[in-house]
Amino acid sequence: MKLLKTAIAGALLFFTIGASAQQISKNALGVRLGDNDGFGGEISYQHYLKENNRLEFDLGFRNSNNVDAFKLVGLYQWVNKLDGRFNW
Repeated sequence: MKLLKTAIAGALLFFTIGASAQQISKNALGVRLGDNDGFGGEISYQHYLKENNRLEFDLGFRNSNNVDAFKLVGLYQWVNKLDGRFNW
């Protein structure tokens, strides 16, 4: 488990070095980590459809004291301008 945490932290550092929050790319990859009563992580992928629409797919796992679980989520997103180049 310690090796997995180290590998995920290394991947997160690798992907954030070249990240730019001011540009909207056609595809995006992200990592989420959490730790409450166990360890959980998630890999997120966003795919550009058209100017205001994206698809997001998340694959995650949770390893806690009471339950171990995997999850797969699909989201359809609308991207709109809020102020200048700031989107919501």
